[in-house]
Amino acid sequence: MIAYLFRVRENQARALIKQVRPLLEDLDHHPEPIPARPIDPSDLAGYAMHATSTTNDRDTPH
Repeated sequence: MIAYLFRVRENQARALIKQVRPLLEDLDHHPEPIPARPIDPSDLAGYAMHATSTTNDRDTPH
């Protein structure tokens, strides 16, 4: 999905994620995996609507 959204190849997206993950962890940011893997943009939109409508104890919005 990330590769599709940013119009890069899947192997490029994986390489970028591997590079960014340690940087996020250094900043004490540990993103949680989403419960289901979105297949197309409409799945992602549905997830975003659900994630932003639920209440949680985070300091930052999704």
